Amino acid sequence: MTAYVHRRLLALCAVGALVLTGCSESLPQTEAAPRPSTQQESPTPDPQPIPKFDVPEYTTDLDLTAEEMLAAEEALIGLQRYIFVSEQVMKSGGEDTADLPSVASEDGLDTMEKTAQELADNNQIMIGELELSDYFVESVATEVVELTACLKNESHGFKYEDSGKIERGPGDDTMWWTLQKMSGTWKVKSQELGWRGCTRPD
Repeated sequence: MTAYVHRRLLALCAVGALVLTGCSESLPQTEAAPRPSTQQESPTPDPQPIPKFDVPEYTTDLDLTAEEMLAAEEALIGLQRYIFVSEQVMKSGGEDTADLPSVASEDGLDTMEKTAQELADNNQIMIGELELSDYFVESVATEVVELTACLKNESHGFKYEDSGKIERGPGDDTMWWTLQKMSGTWKVKSQELGWRGCTRPD
């Protein structure tokens, strides 16, 4: 995966401008599986419906009203939906994009659409899972919520299907998402790198 692709993703990966920087770690496979011929291409798996999510455990320094707490928790569920759909896009090599408009808008949507195209162009798929922890509510305004969470980069990687080579990002990163409520649905409007590592800066 190019450094540009890794920045765009979960910046998750694309988890919007994925702005992850730094070198990726290449992990060679001991034996690469042969690429199927065009006559033997594996069928694309059927997309999974977006499941219902519970509110993840989170913290905040804000003194939230009941209304603000409800907005924050709805946005956290919206983020779970976005992460699920992002995984489906990346695990399909950029093919399974039908649900993106239901979970993302503006820069968040643009980032994942470009990520999907880059994965398809480079014949890559994501392996593993997008693992998040340490959810934190940064701000709550009228129908706009900002959230951060720690992305565990060791829990996923990107595989070149031609060669079998796997690349992973170094260390962990804290990602920053802005979600907006649109027609009753919370969508990721943008995402970016908050800071390196999972410890909050002073």
